[in-house]
Amino acid sequence: MYQCNYYWLFAPFRGGITDTPERSPVFELDVNVPGGVTQKLHLFCDDEGRPHFGRLTIPNLNSEALPKEDLPVLQSLQEHLLSVLRLTYKPNITFAEPAVFYSFTLEGEYPQTKIVIEESGKDVFDPVQAKELLIHTISFREHFRLYIDGEDERIPLQYRFLSFYKLIELRYRSNGRWMYQELDSLLQPYICEFHRLGYTKKPLAVLHELRDRCAHIKTGSRDTLGVTHLNHKSALSVSELLPIMRALCAVIINEQAGGNLQVDTRVNPEKYQIS
Repeated sequence: MYQCNYYWLFAPFRGGITDTPERSPVFELDVNVPGGVTQKLHLFCDDEGRPHFGRLTIPNLNSEALPKEDLPVLQSLQEHLLSVLRLTYKPNITFAEPAVFYSFTLEGEYPQTKIVIEESGKDVFDPVQAKELLIHTISFREHFRLYIDGEDERIPLQYRFLSFYKLIELRYRSNGRWMYQELDSLLQPYICEFHRLGYTKKPLAVLHELRDRCAHIKTGSRDTLGVTHLNHKSALSVSELLPIMRALCAVIINEQAGGNLQVDTRVNPEKYQIS
């Protein structure tokens, strides 16, 4: 059996982390997850007592792979850990980049992890590109802001989904009515991606359903929990659909830019370029 050692890194990163048996966490607690499995959360601070990194140990794995059902649990715990630290330490504490990484060991073995991140090379900031982007996106800045918020991994899943959804709504809904024919043209190239995730409903119906779960803590006559850390199944659905939502919104951004900005419209994104 294997275990996954899942790390959250806090900014400023300060060069790297070392996780060895000689290093003591400032606290340890059990995290009970669906299925009766108990995971272990440890928080480590630097020599000055500032939060440095957190580690979640996920046991009972049959292979060196994260189970799909654990992903929403990780997202929820990440969000809640950050909320607690913002309340008890600093309101502006955030994750470093990269925010997370993980490794696998045999169950019961200490991870013995050391990671060093160094900056090298020249400054990658391009002021000419920034100027051109500022000029060419000012006329649709609300669309652009929603797209950026949807891509921001520091924002909870449900709000990222709602940002993308609102962007689609701004483009394809007018006077309370959806432009179904135009919207169908947007969705058509991505239908196979919805099928790949197991959806049999029409893509627009899927978007509406998840939108309701994201926008409301409870939905339906039975007060079903919406997308929060308390509903792992819905959170997983949103997480899986986000890359498709990003691709759909990239099409809209490119259209709004009129050829001055080209965002990758594939489900697996790449950086955009100014044309």
